[in-house]
Amino acid sequence: MIQKAAIILVLLFTVACSNTEKKQYTVASNDITIREGEAIDFKGTENIIYLPENRATPETRTTGVHYLHFPAKTKTNLAPVIYLPSGPGFGVTKYLFLEKSAGWRAVPFSAELMEYNKTRDVIVLNQRGNSAVPGAPSAWLDITYERDNEESEKKAIARRIEDLKSDGIDPLGYNLSNMIDDIEDIRTYYNYDQVALLGVSFGSQWALGYMQRYPELVDRAFLLSVEPVSHEYDDSQGIWNVIKRVEKYALEDPKIAKELPEIGLIEAVKVIVERLEQAPQQVALTMPKYMLNETITVTADDFRNFPYYKWNMEAWPKYITELYNEDYRFLAIWKWETENLPKKVEKEMLILPLVNTSIGISPKRAKELTSREALKWVKDPGNVQRLWKEAIGENVDMIDATVRDELDYDIPVLIIHGDLDYTTPMDNAEYLKDELKDNVHLIKVDRGYHQMKFELINDASFAKEIYRFMNTDFDKTPFNELQKTLPTTYSKLAKIEFTPINGKSLFDFENETEMNN
Repeated sequence: MIQKAAIILVLLFTVACSNTEKKQYTVASNDITIREGEAIDFKGTENIIYLPENRATPETRTTGVHYLHFPAKTKTNLAPVIYLPSGPGFGVTKYLFLEKSAGWRAVPFSAELMEYNKTRDVIVLNQRGNSAVPGAPSAWLDITYERDNEESEKKAIARRIEDLKSDGIDPLGYNLSNMIDDIEDIRTYYNYDQVALLGVSFGSQWALGYMQRYPELVDRAFLLSVEPVSHEYDDSQGIWNVIKRVEKYALEDPKIAKELPEIGLIEAVKVIVERLEQAPQQVALTMPKYMLNETITVTADDFRNFPYYKWNMEAWPKYITELYNEDYRFLAIWKWETENLPKKVEKEMLILPLVNTSIGISPKRAKELTSREALKWVKDPGNVQRLWKEAIGENVDMIDATVRDELDYDIPVLIIHGDLDYTTPMDNAEYLKDELKDNVHLIKVDRGYHQMKFELINDASFAKEIYRFMNTDFDKTPFNELQKTLPTTYSKLAKIEFTPINGKSLFDFENETEMNN
């Protein structure tokens, strides 16, 4: 059961010591018990700690940062675990632990944290400004705009920024730099010597930022679907490498392989782009459901801008084969629907553009990303960050270069990454492995997607490997010795069920059913 008392029942005014410096914190706290048989059993507090809204501004107000704290069931010398959620925007409250509808997240989430809580404190720290959890400023609301309408999105962000300022809220306080120091204030408040960091997706980026700024305070880190701080702007080459792996898995399917273009899918993509650049195609479309009977022109940019590989990996080989065989109807109807159907309303938390634009990009990496050959075949994935930055309209690159660009610390890190992760491609993990060398152990997951922790934790034998990393005393067993016994690959995920190449075309299927736009 969950005790449902209000979170602001108790105010704690606490002095915590970090070295010789003393800080005073105000914390709203409420006891909670989360229990469902033996499977889920947590006892601790739900809290809001009040911290400076913008540490870069001397006369700043405070803002509430929400977190859960579960003292260890048995005290040991193991460093406490701080779990950093994904997003920005995914919030963890006490209710998630028992949420059946979120089972794909809650079940492995609870099981993993239960394991750590046996022998160490566990803290779940939410992002400041996250309106999915208590503590966010009252003026925080999701922005609403028309999907695929850049002007609508920019105006929505700009309006919300002005609303916040008029209410006395500093939107530039909600950035990665302040979130990094939120971890440090939590560590200081509980007087922990060191912490172990657990981060997924954006949570990994958050963890890496803390490791850069406070390396001596991190015992170890376990990161899944990792994103380096310097890699906020995605790389077209990383996406292209994922597409290459889709081709690899398609060729391993005998039924699919024999129906693919003889030149292969990757070379077929290049041919398609070259054809469309030389001569945009006039495509006659007849669709009774839209009362449509007209000719649509499709171009190479239309092809690049339609990321079908992300939306339907299983059907992507069929899509490319049809285009290679000069059936452009599916691409044409996507373009028509995008331009003519009413735009669906999109809701988004403002912290997503605020945090992501605050990270910025170094001139060196910007030059690398804009010179990638892969941009010939896939859409520039950095466009959305540039749109957000333009909408916010201020200098929001508030993450210092040492945190963003320099990797130099000696911390044991376990990284697990899926080779078919489009959101944060495998190249991110390989970059960290190359930069941190022997400090990183990388486990590559065959056919692994973004945030695939459900399958990994539910595989008891593999979960034990994760817990071995988290529980090993590196003073007794050095990390480089443990690495020799850890797996480097995980290959138990289900094979991809590719859509048959022959048979009804994607356009004919679309003519019968509506695409989700």
